Amino acid sequence: MPHPKHNELIKFFNEKFDRIEKTNKGRRSNSFTKKDTNTINNAVQLLVAFFNLSGGSAGEFDFYELLQQYMMDKNKRKEIHKILNINR
Repeated sequence: MPHPKHNELIKFFNEKFDRIEKTNKGRRSNSFTKKDTNTINNAVQLLVAFFNLSGGSAGEFDFYELLQQYMMDKNKRKEIHKILNINR
């Protein structure tokens, strides 16, 4: 039986993606740089819940900083891609 948190997360994603799909029909945006810090931090909280982590910045992990830099700074995103051998 799934954990109640997972059920909440699935429900949230279903609602969120349903709204996004309805508002973005036929449109596609490649720009993540317009996301604000609060939106990115909310995504980190979902990631934390999904992976059942103790927090978004614990030990040597700082998903808040990582996603903020990745989504808001084109140069940092290129550096991360280089490390991961992603050609874009």
